[in-house]
Amino acid sequence: MTQFGPWQDAIYERLNDNIKGRVFIEGIPMNTQVPMDPSGLIAPMVIVWFGHGLITDPRFGGICGVEQNLANAIVIIEVIAGNGRALLRIENEVRDLLTGFRPNGEGQLHEEGSASVRDPSAVGLGLDIRFYKSVAYRGMVNA
Repeated sequence: MTQFGPWQDAIYERLNDNIKGRVFIEGIPMNTQVPMDPSGLIAPMVIVWFGHGLITDPRFGGICGVEQNLANAIVIIEVIAGNGRALLRIENEVRDLLTGFRPNGEGQLHEEGSASVRDPSAVGLGLDIRFYKSVAYRGMVNA
């Protein structure tokens, strides 16, 4: 059985130890004080969302058939900031840290992209404005 925990922990630790802002896993916990910068805008932060899927694609087969112990591991990084420039800065920090990174010694992470349209609206945090963008990364995890 594939173990995603160490893979997930490695990604979280890499971001948490190196990002200039808070890093949350699977959302912002209830009653958590949202970080603010000195101007009163929301400070740049990151939310990490994990997902995965088992590989059944014959392209990943070997001499003995499809490798059943491989998993297609996906992580969505949601970057959030008070303005567009800060959003792009933290997005690039994440990109520099994750592109090519091998979490827990597993397959390299590759950027899968993001939605082309984003909505800078006040949703979810109770603040007047925030800019957010989700970027996907994919890597292979071996059991």
